[in-house]
Amino acid sequence: TGKLEVLVVETDGGIEALEVLRICGDGFTKAGLNVKNNDLDEALESSLAALYHNSKQKLCKQCTICPVREICGGGYIPHRYSNNNGFNNPSLYCSDLLKMIIHIQNSVLSEIPKEVLEKHDISFLSFELAKNLIDQNMETASDPSYLEELEEFKVV
Repeated sequence: TGKLEVLVVETDGGIEALEVLRICGDGFTKAGLNVKNNDLDEALESSLAALYHNSKQKLCKQCTICPVREICGGGYIPHRYSNNNGFNNPSLYCSDLLKMIIHIQNSVLSEIPKEVLEKHDISFLSFELAKNLIDQNMETASDPSYLEELEEFKVV
């Protein structure tokens, strides 16, 4: 998964991270940057823009151990925000995303000949198994090294 390279330039010249992040709070996306005084590279380095751009790589602990993280990428970043933890949360829709991705994956796998699956040691994954794997590994998994970046935006 690559970087999400989007910035918003407002009609007054203000440069912000993705406008949908405004749902996180009043003035949340305001970085004090403007095209009159700042270039876009500078805006990309603001903490919120940088976190958004790397949001598929900088995931909460639960997401880092999820068997479908490469497909899901932690979900949509606004759905990971809370006042208590900033962006250090799985998506609000985590369980639904996991179910959907596993269902699609298993549907695709059911179309592949059994011999091919066996040759490449590919097996079906159930939602229950995926949840158990996550739950079992949560205790032993370490917090991500970028935890402070995820929690920088918490309000409490």
